[in-house]
Amino acid sequence: MLRGKGDLYRHNGTTATNLTNNALDQHSIYEGGWGADIVYRTEDETAGTFPTVLFMDLYRHSGAAATKLTSNTGGRHSYYEAAWGANIVYRTELYGVVSPPVVGLLRQDLYRHDGTTATNLTNNIDKQYSHYETAWGANIVYRTVDTIGVGSDAEKIHDLYRHDGTTATNLTNNVTGQQSTYETQWGGDIVYRTLDRSAGSATDVSMTDLYRHNGVTATNLTNHGPGLRSEFETHWGGDIIYRTRDYNGAATSDDTITDLCRHNGVTATNLTNNAAAHHSIDPFTWGAYLVYMTVDYSGGTDPHEMVADIFVHDGTSAINLTNNVPGSISMAGDWDGAAACPVLYGGTARYDAAGDQVAADLFAYYEGTLYPLTSNPDGYFSGFEYLGADSVMWVTISSDRSVLYRSRLVWPEERAIPEPGSAALMLLGAAGLVRKRRRA
Repeated sequence: MLRGKGDLYRHNGTTATNLTNNALDQHSIYEGGWGADIVYRTEDETAGTFPTVLFMDLYRHSGAAATKLTSNTGGRHSYYEAAWGANIVYRTELYGVVSPPVVGLLRQDLYRHDGTTATNLTNNIDKQYSHYETAWGANIVYRTVDTIGVGSDAEKIHDLYRHDGTTATNLTNNVTGQQSTYETQWGGDIVYRTLDRSAGSATDVSMTDLYRHNGVTATNLTNHGPGLRSEFETHWGGDIIYRTRDYNGAATSDDTITDLCRHNGVTATNLTNNAAAHHSIDPFTWGAYLVYMTVDYSGGTDPHEMVADIFVHDGTSAINLTNNVPGSISMAGDWDGAAACPVLYGGTARYDAAGDQVAADLFAYYEGTLYPLTSNPDGYFSGFEYLGADSVMWVTISSDRSVLYRSRLVWPEERAIPEPGSAALMLLGAAGLVRKRRRA
């Protein structure tokens, strides 16, 4: 085994100061801030790297001195989670013999530390695991997974709790096979989803509903029957957008229906009303609009058989920007700043009968008009590279050459867009296809 150590340093621009001065087989990792101080974790491998002998402690460092927050021994691993007022929340995992001779995670607790004293917030027993989810006003929300006496993952209970620092309140009170997961906050409340497999785990028997909780009462926003599963996607104005997948009557998962719905807190509206094998996904806001992709598997699931179009919805109706034919798959750019940008950027990939990608083009949508930025023949592929405050970059590659376009773009006050095909239009390929990782 390779041996070494890992230290943290503070640098003032002139001099570096070793904050940890670890011994051999000790490794420190920055975790987060705590007021003007920092919190870090030190893994101690002096007795070995096996989970039951390795331990991890948390420290607070003021810049002058380190304070040890935990006093773990072999098999106890602590991780910083978040600041909570003037305190912090951390989790501690305990490893041991799960069932001889198998070693694994026995339980997981959450603690609050005020700088002097640590308080166990969850007091779990073996086979109970708590996970920090979010701050909620002056409180926190966490999820506890209870696997006591269960025979499969489908039988586990996942409950959400609210903790005020003194008392924990179970918000969900689930039974065997019901599993709740925090999604987002909405107007001072929280939204969570509950997967209900209490009647069975098959997709046409189980269901996933969305709930809104105000701290006292939970409201079921979706009221699904068997075979329907909903998950939160994004906020749109004062409403939320969620997707619902309908497994009823579907021969395969590709034949299901995925719709996007808008909820204003009282009423849900289906924005897409898709037919079988149509799936609307990856919504994001662009100004006052909602942009999303709809994938059509009705002609087949190979790339040359499927269609993926980009839609823009104004809250009343949707416009199909791309109107693709089979073998054309479009994506729009959801990047930091996209919502405030006057231009929507995207691209389209083309596939041949063998299912191979043969070309990729870029487009810009501005004030009701779609402008092609490239019109590539087969064998040429364009993709956005960079968006700056006043410059853009994309690259077009082929089998024998690569051309990089990088130019300066200054929008006139009226933000007029040039004519298609002009040199100035080539400057508008600013930002798309830098995709954000989405919740599974």
